[in-house]
Amino acid sequence: MVGAILLGVTWCIVLALVGAPRLLLRVLSPCFFVMPTWLFLVAMALFFVVAGGCLGALLGNGREAEGPRYRCAFFLTLCAVFSYLWYAMFFGARFFLPAFLLAVLAAFCAVSTFAGGRLRCRPIFLALIGLLVHSVYLLLLTVNAFFLL
Repeated sequence: MVGAILLGVTWCIVLALVGAPRLLLRVLSPCFFVMPTWLFLVAMALFFVVAGGCLGALLGNGREAEGPRYRCAFFLTLCAVFSYLWYAMFFGARFFLPAFLLAVLAAFCAVSTFAGGRLRCRPIFLALIGLLVHSVYLLLLTVNAFFLL
């Protein structure tokens, strides 16, 4: 739980440094899958809280085998780091090619976390599905920015 709180606080610091994505999301708004700014910020904060909680549950779960548990924790951490960097590249610097590459890496790490773990714990499994959906959404948003901007 402490990891989830730390990730949420770090997300607020990143948001304060980079700024809110209102202008860029208004430009991208003609697309059907772009959510309102307030919902996007809540979803991103929720992603990092769920990632931190999932990481804590993975490392503290004694029922799972040690190898898949640490492999999932490694890919989950990489997915969170790539999502942090994606936000800074996409909204802060507006470098869309590096943001696209980071979104691809985050999606790859999410798929690796989801598929490579062979986890039996249902809450962790459901949280990983949410993280996979989040990573695919970042990828769609970045591809949409290529065509509209």
